[in-house]
Amino acid sequence: MKIVVIGANAAGMSAASRIRRREADYEVVVLEMTHEVSYGACGLPFYIAGLYDDINLVRVRSVSDFEKNGIVMRTGHAVKSIDFATKTVFGTTDSGKAFTESYDRLLIASGASARKLAVPGEDKANIFTLKTPQDAENIKKAIEHKHRSVVIIGGGAIGLELAEACLLQKVESLRVIEATGQLLPGFDEEFAIAARDELVKHGVFVHLNERVSAFSGAEAVSSVVTDRAEYDADVVIVSVGVVPSTEFAAGLKKLPNGAIATDDNMRTSESDVLPRETAPAFGMCF
Repeated sequence: MKIVVIGANAAGMSAASRIRRREADYEVVVLEMTHEVSYGACGLPFYIAGLYDDINLVRVRSVSDFEKNGIVMRTGHAVKSIDFATKTVFGTTDSGKAFTESYDRLLIASGASARKLAVPGEDKANIFTLKTPQDAENIKKAIEHKHRSVVIIGGGAIGLELAEACLLQKVESLRVIEATGQLLPGFDEEFAIAARDELVKHGVFVHLNERVSAFSGAEAVSSVVTDRAEYDADVVIVSVGVVPSTEFAAGLKKLPNGAIATDDNMRTSESDVLPRETAPAFGMCF
C-alpha cells in the first residue's frame, strides 16, 4: 500500500507519522511545495517581536527526523493536478522539473494560504503576509529599522499579535486598519473595545470601518490608500485571514470557499482520497 500525503506541516506530518507507526510495511510519501516541515506557527509573532533570536526554535522536527522513521520526504515539490482515474499526482519541483507520483491512497493536508486583498499595488516590496518562518524573518528584518511607519491591515487575533510585536520593536508609527466595526471580529464587543483602548493607550492609530483600496509607491510601498484617506507606510503587513490551498484538486467536490467537501467519515467525492484540514487560522497550535 502506497500512501501519498500532500502537505508537510502539522496535519500532514502527524498523519504520515501515525500511518508509519501503525502500518510499518506501507510506503508513505510526502509532497511539500516549500522546504518547511512541522513548524509551530504560534511562535512566529514572538520571534518578530524580538523575544527570541533563533527562528529554528519554531521548527519542531526536520526532514531528516521524518526520513529516519521511513517516510519519503519530497520538499520543493508543488502539486499542480491530480488524475483520480489513474491515481497519479502531477507537479513541478522548485527547479522547474516536472514530476509524477502514483498512489493507492491520497491524503490532502495542504492547509491554507494567506488571503490577499486583490487591490492595485499589492505586489510592491515591503508588503508582507505571515504564515511561514521565512515570512517571519522577512517581516522582522523589515521592521527592525526603528524609524519605520508600519500599517497592519486586519484587526483580528493575528493582526493584534503583530501589532504587539511591532510595539515591542519600537516602530516609529503603527496603524491597524480593520474593515469591520470592531477589532477582533467575532469576539464580544466589550472585549474588542478593551483591545482597541489598550492599543490606543500605546500610541497605535486604530481605524475601523475602513477598507484598503490600493497601495502607492514606486518599487516599494510608500502609502496605503483607503476609502477614507491615505497613510504613509514603510512596511505593510496584510492579515485578513486565509483561503484553502486546494487549487490543484480540480474535480473534487468543494465548498463555496474552496475547502474540500467531505462526508461524516472524512471521505471526499473521489474514492481513496481523504483531506486532513489544518486549523482555519494560522495562530492555532497543534
